[in-house]
Amino acid sequence: VAIPGETEPPSAEAELVLYDRQHRVEVLLVQGTRFEGLLFDSSPGSHPRAIDHLNSATQFLRLWTAKECVLIAKSQIATVTELVEPT
Repeated sequence: VAIPGETEPPSAEAELVLYDRQHRVEVLLVQGTRFEGLLFDSSPGSHPRAIDHLNSATQFLRLWTAKECVLIAKSQIATVTELVEPT
């Protein structure tokens, strides 16, 4: 359901992807596991919310936590809460 990804930085040959926005979120899975981390997004300006990212056609969500990057099956997500950025 949630698979830790590689934590190593991409190689110089890897494709560089830049994101327009980041969303600090808490993800609760249907079996009770919680993750807190960042969603990076390049959606159009008319769709700036994290929920817009979740409504995309992809089956998985990539979430960067403090320790790792996890790949989460959207079908296993119970809730996603956008967290207020610390000031």
